[in-house]
Order: sequence, then C-alpha cells, then structure tokens
Amino acid sequence: MAYWPARSRVRRGRPRWLWLAFEFEINNAELAALLAELYTALDNDLHILATIGMRTVFDYASQLLGTDPNQSFAEKLKELAAGNKIGGEEKEILSVLADAGNAAAHRGWKPTKVDIGHLMDALENFLERAFVLKHNLRRVKKNIPARVGGH
Repeated sequence: MAYWPARSRVRRGRPRWLWLAFEFEINNAELAALLAELYTALDNDLHILATIGMRTVFDYASQLLGTDPNQSFAEKLKELAAGNKIGGEEKEILSVLADAGNAAAHRGWKPTKVDIGHLMDALENFLERAFVLKHNLRRVKKNIPARVGGH
C-alpha cells in the first residue's frame, strides 16, 4: 500500500551544519523553507522536482551573496567568481547544477539517483562554504592568541 505523503523516511541525510547554520548564522527563513522543500522532494524520490529545487536554492543563495535576481545563471556565476564568492572550479560545478535544473524543468531530463547525489553534494558544499564556514572560522580566529615577539 502506498501512502502520500510517504511515511517518515529520510533518503538523504541532512548535513550536520544545516539547521544550526540557518538558525544562528544565516537566519534566512526563505532559504530554510526552500531547503526543507528540497529535502522533502528527495525523501519522496521526486528527482525531477528535487533537481529543479536545487537550481532554485542555488539561485536564491546567489542573491543572498549579492547577485542581481534578473541575471541569467551564467551571469550570476560570472559575478560570484568576479567577487571571489566562488572559485573557478566551483563555478564550473555550479554551472552543471544550474544546467541540470534547467534540463529537468525544460528538456524532460530525468536524473538518476546517482546524479541526484552528486548534484546535492555540490549544492551542500557550496552552501556550507559560502555561508557556514566563514562564520565558524571567524569564531575560531577570535580564539587564536596573537603572536608575541618577533617570530
């Protein structure tokens, strides 16, 4: 017997930083809500919707980093790279993520479970690096004692 929505099952574990990051560092309810919907799609094996959701999460996160919402994904990626928000390899990786979302939304592409895993790895790594790590390392930096003497 099938149930909708499906009984509680987690198909992809949430990163350990996810909810604490949004509560304490990012504090952005809309991004948190988008991620909640994305993980719900993943938990219910809705791969096409999840892929479109990944593109949407990236799009919104890029706006939080200062890109113009009216720009294309290519322009946003270029601006993020020019502003040192992402590096060259990450730009290429996120370009694949954006194209995957476009292909699922507009070209009938049906990603496999393996594809979904790789795309989510890219999205989670981007979010953690762009929003979480810098805050955590700033806290660590405050705890490091200053150099003493001429060394």
